[in-house]
Amino acid sequence: MGSVPDSSQEKLDRLYAEKKVTPDEYDRLRRSLEMDQHQLRTLGTSEYRRRLPWQVWVSMGVLVVAGTIQIPLSITKAPLVALTILAASVALIYGLYQRHRWAFIAYLLFCLSSLLVMFTNPGIVFVNLVFGFILLTAYPHFFGDRKPLPRRQNRE
Repeated sequence: MGSVPDSSQEKLDRLYAEKKVTPDEYDRLRRSLEMDQHQLRTLGTSEYRRRLPWQVWVSMGVLVVAGTIQIPLSITKAPLVALTILAASVALIYGLYQRHRWAFIAYLLFCLSSLLVMFTNPGIVFVNLVFGFILLTAYPHFFGDRKPLPRRQNRE
């Protein structure tokens, strides 16, 4: 009737007034609406970024710096290796940012692999192990309580 669309709460109130929903259904749906609105306010992109532990930010920074240093050095000698390093770095940065467990494990394996690959340079091995340990302290972020968000119900 009006050009302004009704809010979900107004629609629910109208259904309750028309006795199309029971009081119990009304309370359940009202709580669900409040929870959905709260989640929309608290799980925005900027809020998610603030919830990332500092260890994840440090690890992503290390990947950016390592990629920035390694790619120019290896692009002329082995371009395929350089592109592989770039793709792996981008995938790990994305995975760590999105809280994927595979990225956490892959990053730690990369840090541990330096023991075998770069054993001749103990400085690089030490730095890789330090950054691997820093990310390891963020273990609860990746494997802690990962409650899924409740599914939204179709509101017709």
